[in-house]
Amino acid sequence: DAALAVKTAKGLVVVLGCAHAGLVNTVEHFRRELGVEDIHAIVGGTHLGPASDEQFSATVEYLANLNPGRLGLSHCTG
Repeated sequence: DAALAVKTAKGLVVVLGCAHAGLVNTVEHFRRELGVEDIHAIVGGTHLGPASDEQFSATVEYLANLNPGRLGLSHCTG
């Protein structure tokens, strides 16, 4: 699995491979390591197919609270 974060004037743009480490874990890692709170966009896979209902709901709640400017989900999303 691989992921990339780019600092922009509007916040981080996070590109996920399949997010096997978890979307929340990956985004929080980038926020912490890069010292940027705002997330402008998250694109890529979320690996939520095998997730429990609880994990799925927690991820949706996280995204709602995070309120990224753009959200583009693609492969490996369940």
